[in-house]
Amino acid sequence: MTKAIEFGFCVPIFANPGMAFFRTPCYERLDWPTTKRAVETCEQLGYDSLFVADHVFLGRGGAIYEGWTLLSALAGMTERLRLAPIHLCDSFRNPALTAKMVATLDIVSDGRFILFYDYGWRRAEFDAYGFDFSKDDDERASRMEEGLTIIKGMLSEERFSFDGRFYKV
Repeated sequence: MTKAIEFGFCVPIFANPGMAFFRTPCYERLDWPTTKRAVETCEQLGYDSLFVADHVFLGRGGAIYEGWTLLSALAGMTERLRLAPIHLCDSFRNPALTAKMVATLDIVSDGRFILFYDYGWRRAEFDAYGFDFSKDDDERASRMEEGLTIIKGMLSEERFSFDGRFYKV
């Protein structure tokens, strides 16, 4: 038996008028009431999940809502939609903090959180916020693997420690 197709929606959280940017609808300007209506419509229409970009700036003038904060708001205003960041960038936060954020969001969403983890690709964002960016994809992937090891360990074990190349917890 085949599983039914599930539908997700990339929540429009940045302004970039006139450009179909990736997979997300773009607004003329940031507009919370319109974003909120889009999310409410998704729940009413029976969508399965919502995805929120994890960027520190994107679109015209860098106008973008902060993704984790928005995911928490969405958890409070929806009842059944699963919630996930799009490409949660491991280098924007320490993975130990990310583990705490994941656990908290999973609790406040009643278990509806999905972790979608990646190593990031927009050097301009890394540079603008002082995050380390390696041009070497393999190094960024290794950092991400360490981050996932920490997140999994902190979410599944009573006590966890880690001493790696990039992180120490």
